Amino acid sequence: MTDDTLAVLSFLHEDLPRAGPGSEATTRAALAALPPLDARARVLDLGCGPGQQTLVLAAALPTPVIAVDVHQPFLDQLARAAAAAGLGARIECRCAAMETLDEAPASVDLVWCEGAAYIPGVERVLAQWRGWLKPGGHAVSSELVWLTATPPAEAAASLTAEYPAITDVAGTRARVAAAGLITVTDWTLPTSDWLQGYYRPLEARLPTLATRAAAWPALAETITEMEREIDLYRRHHDSFGYQMFIVRAP
Repeated sequence: MTDDTLAVLSFLHEDLPRAGPGSEATTRAALAALPPLDARARVLDLGCGPGQQTLVLAAALPTPVIAVDVHQPFLDQLARAAAAAGLGARIECRCAAMETLDEAPASVDLVWCEGAAYIPGVERVLAQWRGWLKPGGHAVSSELVWLTATPPAEAAASLTAEYPAITDVAGTRARVAAAGLITVTDWTLPTSDWLQGYYRPLEARLPTLATRAAAWPALAETITEMEREIDLYRRHHDSFGYQMFIVRAP
């Protein structure tokens, strides 16, 4: 991802609660599927973005959360939100690319990564997480997948161009197994996590960016791409979606 692309995406999502599909309810549902952690547990939230899910984790878990993102403005937004919610002492913000972290082997109890594992590559990060996780430790990740064996040609062309490694649920489970991890459960995020949770707040923001986009070609192009993406999802959401995976180390 180039610096200009990162700057555009940051500006586009400025002050929005999320930078991708999801919801507080989905984060809580995933938490409810995990065994309890104690106050000594080590928790990483990777590619945290503005950190809506980080706030849920920090409020629910008995241990601090290390929130990692490559973009400092997202972390600044998260820090402000955490302070306002009285959670500032429970979240440590770290500006770094997730694949560059050097965690000690078998030192992490829980890895959380909503919608960001595809950036460095799912196989790459699964192998990384396998090394970090303590025996029986868990990783929670939402991953874009095909929900049908025969997606519409328009959706297939668009998503494959953006994410060549996209596969279906069975394919992602196979990647988990190849990394030496065990799939505990997985489920498809509801359409509300895309529409109410992400697209509608983003759509409300897009018209306010016209003046800035006129002087910033990359922003104008990204706005057009986002409008197409939203339209594509509305018409073909039964063929692709995010799948939440809960996996554990042996």
